[in-house]
Amino acid sequence: MISVCIVSYNTRALLEKCLRALERADAASALDLVVADNASRDGSAEMLAQQFPRVRLIRNAQNLDYTRAMNQCLKLARGEWLLLLNPDTEPQPDALRELQRALERHADWGAAGARLEFADGSLQRTGARFPTLLYLMYEALGVNARVPHNRERAKYLYADWDRATGRAVDALSGACLMVRRAVLEQVGLLDERFVMYAEEVDWCKRMAARGWRVGYVPTARVLHHAEQSARQIPDARRNALYENSTVEYTRKYFGAPAAFWIRGIFRAKEFARRFNPRALPIHSHEALL
Repeated sequence: MISVCIVSYNTRALLEKCLRALERADAASALDLVVADNASRDGSAEMLAQQFPRVRLIRNAQNLDYTRAMNQCLKLARGEWLLLLNPDTEPQPDALRELQRALERHADWGAAGARLEFADGSLQRTGARFPTLLYLMYEALGVNARVPHNRERAKYLYADWDRATGRAVDALSGACLMVRRAVLEQVGLLDERFVMYAEEVDWCKRMAARGWRVGYVPTARVLHHAEQSARQIPDARRNALYENSTVEYTRKYFGAPAAFWIRGIFRAKEFARRFNPRALPIHSHEALL
């Protein structure tokens, strides 16, 4: 059985489309659907209760942000296969089965991710290498935003790969990511120090440390309306969450001194922008997926 885990925050219309797409894409009766609603004010929880009574709904009294709420879903999930799915996605026919079949074929894959597409069907990039310290420094300095074709960024993005073929990669977006239960039991839940951004990269890195690989499955097509929940967050807070995750990822994998320098770069850049807002780009918002 596949457990579909969704975190919702004021995305009622998109969430309904997502669940209807799941009904069309895969046998809904075979899915274990778990939704954590982060105190939405748009009637999302009421819509779920009325229109999707099979959904096991977690009604949070406050917004717990993404990672804590997703962990709530993962704790309740019953399936052998656990799918992290954004509410702003619409899985296309057989997408979930394609992910499951890929994991069944590749015994060394701990997780599998879908081909994400924009509304017009064009490719939405997913799949990246684990960030190096140099890449994170470029990100903090704004180099990746200002000089997008730099060698370090190209390496990070697998720039020579067109995403038309399946392959193992370091990390994939959590917008649609299927994970084996055995992996969850070995690796544990998402690290809640990453409130938003980096949580899936850290998870994939912990999988790799246990010998698991992560696979990209282009035949599993998923329409993704991209960051609909995140856009509800004021830019200043989004940037703060992003910067905090970058610093915490650096601290976890490169040590406290490196994290100190990354945070210092962010603070110095923020100070510089007070005098010239256009002096330095903030960052590309792509690191840490």
